[in-house]
Amino acid sequence: MEYMEIKQEILDRIIKSEDETITENVDLVYEFLSGQVSEFLIKTKNNNHNSYGMKHRIERILGVYVSNLDVKYCMELLVIRSWTCGINCYYPISERWYKRMGKLADENWNQKQK
Repeated sequence: MEYMEIKQEILDRIIKSEDETITENVDLVYEFLSGQVSEFLIKTKNNNHNSYGMKHRIERILGVYVSNLDVKYCMELLVIRSWTCGINCYYPISERWYKRMGKLADENWNQKQK
């Protein structure tokens, strides 16, 4: 797999904590999100879920550590509008997507526990 070049100008646009970093799994996160979110975009932000919650779902689905910054960086690359609240972001993604990803995350988690 060819690794993604991390662009500083994109990182500079993202509000982050001092210790937030991009992980070696950012390529997997980008590949996953690029194939998932576009069909679930809505016109307004979804106040029920943020980048930190997405991070946990994606970790359970992919089975690797994912940082909050990985999610925010990839969403920025995908040109998905965001609303910042502290170090987390909210996105215009439907409840249907979050429910689907939650179910997939639970299924993957349960498989690993067996």
